[in-house]
Amino acid sequence: MVIICSELIKVKRIKMKRANINIKKAFLLFLCGVVMTACGYEEIVSMDYPDSKIYLPTAVNGIYVINDIPSSSTAVPTPGNTYSFKIDPVNNAFNVALAVYRSGLNRDNNVSVNLEAYPDTITSLIAAGNTLLDGVEILSSDKYSIPSNLQIAAGKDYESFFVAVDLEFLNANRGKKCAFAVQIVKADQEINNSLGTTIVVIDTRIMIPEASFTYSLDGTKVKFNSTAKYVTSVLWDFGDGTTSTELNPEHVYDDLGIYDVTLNAKGISGDASYTLRLKLIQAAKLDHSGWSIVGCDSEEPKEAEWSDSPIAGLAQAAIDGNLTTFWHSQWDKAQPGYPHWFIVDMGREYVISSFVCYRRQGNNGGQTEHKFEVSLDGNNWSDMGTFAFDSQKDAGQTYTMVLLPEARYFRYTATKGPNQYAFLSEIEVYGAPIE
Repeated sequence: MVIICSELIKVKRIKMKRANINIKKAFLLFLCGVVMTACGYEEIVSMDYPDSKIYLPTAVNGIYVINDIPSSSTAVPTPGNTYSFKIDPVNNAFNVALAVYRSGLNRDNNVSVNLEAYPDTITSLIAAGNTLLDGVEILSSDKYSIPSNLQIAAGKDYESFFVAVDLEFLNANRGKKCAFAVQIVKADQEINNSLGTTIVVIDTRIMIPEASFTYSLDGTKVKFNSTAKYVTSVLWDFGDGTTSTELNPEHVYDDLGIYDVTLNAKGISGDASYTLRLKLIQAAKLDHSGWSIVGCDSEEPKEAEWSDSPIAGLAQAAIDGNLTTFWHSQWDKAQPGYPHWFIVDMGREYVISSFVCYRRQGNNGGQTEHKFEVSLDGNNWSDMGTFAFDSQKDAGQTYTMVLLPEARYFRYTATKGPNQYAFLSEIEVYGAPIE
């Protein structure tokens, strides 16, 4: 419990005067858990207000950098919100929302405030090596306008205002950083000089949006996540005749299939779009009966001398569905080193979800790393990644293709191993045909 002696209360000016209140000795007044003891007779009168000073709140942060689009909650400036802007294309204005405040408790009077542009502050900070101002261009006075006078009305803490920057100039100078400074030069009350100047930097990259997105799958339910930048609104086209204006929508497709999903992003002074092909498939092991080998770096037909299969040692043995046969790089006469590879034509286009590879059964002398490439035409190849291969395991090892590539051809390449040769019993492909 806090005990306060009433003799210590020296109140002067707040309009809380209560005349002729006799506080007798030993009487206790309980107010909000505080015990006030009457150490003597006292009259409660008025209390002084703290000093009232005029200031720019953005100056608390030194330099205010506009390098992104405000969220939906701040896209339209609210009074006193110093961290937003509003586009006025009709008047060619990029309006930066600022405000002048007064501190203290006294709100009895109107306060007149005069503002001016003050570019010398920016010049001084650049000369002092302020990194936030690296590469900025100081706006000339004809590229923005500041209200020269405004008034904080009685009863109010602040008065908001806009600095109108030339919108066409910002659009014509995309990629630059443009800066201006506002200073309080005169007021009816004392100015807080340490908070009397605000510098605003506009990164003009925000003028044009950049569209992109990611997604995650749960059956036919897809959650889309916009990673777009500098966006004021979005429109999704899910590729099945439906659309959405939500920033991060969820969508359920009626059927499996391939859908081209487009995010259309609208920005301050332009639009951008980004399209991804969404593949909703029921992956299964692909039938290899129509596959053929259309190229390899080397193979070894002499392996057939120790096998019942005439294709033993050939690349065709890696796609015959038989784990007792295998492809082997050349060892008779020439013994070329890594990489070793072969190309398979699957006969039609598929969406590929994974590859499954089997070592030469019972033999750990082969490759320990390999990579997969895919192609639609057999000439232009997309690298699906390089992966470790455990040469100690007979069981198949699965390699998921997270991008779900579309391909008719694939190239298997053994990239390194303990010896100069490579071999493979079988490679399987999982996915779905493209209808």
